[in-house]
Amino acid sequence: MVVAIIAIMSAVAVPNLLPEVHKAHVGGGAEVVAAAVARARSEAMVSKRCVRVWIDSTNTHRLVTERLNSFDCDTSPAVFPAGFGGVGLNGVAQAWAPLSAVILDAAPLVLTMAAPADTAACSTTTGSTSGVPTGFPCTHLIFRPNGRLFTQNLDENDDAVISVRHPSLVATKSILINSNGLMCIYRLGEALLPGAGPGDFVCPP
Repeated sequence: MVVAIIAIMSAVAVPNLLPEVHKAHVGGGAEVVAAAVARARSEAMVSKRCVRVWIDSTNTHRLVTERLNSFDCDTSPAVFPAGFGGVGLNGVAQAWAPLSAVILDAAPLVLTMAAPADTAACSTTTGSTSGVPTGFPCTHLIFRPNGRLFTQNLDENDDAVISVRHPSLVATKSILINSNGLMCIYRLGEALLPGAGPGDFVCPP
């Protein structure tokens, strides 16, 4: 009788708990993604090279970090760097070298990225041995050596957003990386708060 009662109670309780479990997975995934992006920014500032982050289109819970193999990245901030996908100023063919990859443990989780609007000329060259950046060209974020996001002009209103979602949940959790490289995590289902210009958002209070 006791076993039967426990079984009935479990059958009733488990379906009600599943959404909370999924929400916990999304929250944990957002923290992992935010930590990976913060490491990428730190690497750019320490190595004085551009570092980029992209989502693997063949495995959308895998986040890849790569570093440019030359120091030509930041020669002219007002234009796209000379040599991306070609030969840099130091005569070395520029390429993205793999640094790390993060795979979210909860396999159903899906990552999507809204990159700064004016990175349309982004290079598809990758040093990774597997995986293809989602939505290339364009869907990646690049940290410059000063920690700011790289865009093709001096407009400061260009932010990147990475969203984490679970197929069983309607709401997503968003990580905002603003043009200065500062980052915050929105609550599950919370809408992005518009900033001063197009493509610009602010952290929630």
